Amino acid sequence: MTTKDIQRAMIVASSPSSPPRLLLAPVRAGRAVLDGGWWPRSWDPVAELPGLILALDGRFGPIRQVLLNSGAWNRRFGG
Repeated sequence: MTTKDIQRAMIVASSPSSPPRLLLAPVRAGRAVLDGGWWPRSWDPVAELPGLILALDGRFGPIRQVLLNSGAWNRRFGG
């Protein structure tokens, strides 16, 4: 993958439309960055990511980067 293949977007929301369906382990296992699962309600990153990022930010502090597989989402974003 080259730098040209990566799309970047800033998504800002004052509050999520609904709480994310997120399950995280109570403690990090070994060297794992995160251990858990997330089940979005749609394939729209603009609708789904603000709630996820706010939930992770509340638990782990500021989120610096989110990587997405752009082929897995219905909508193009960023740019």
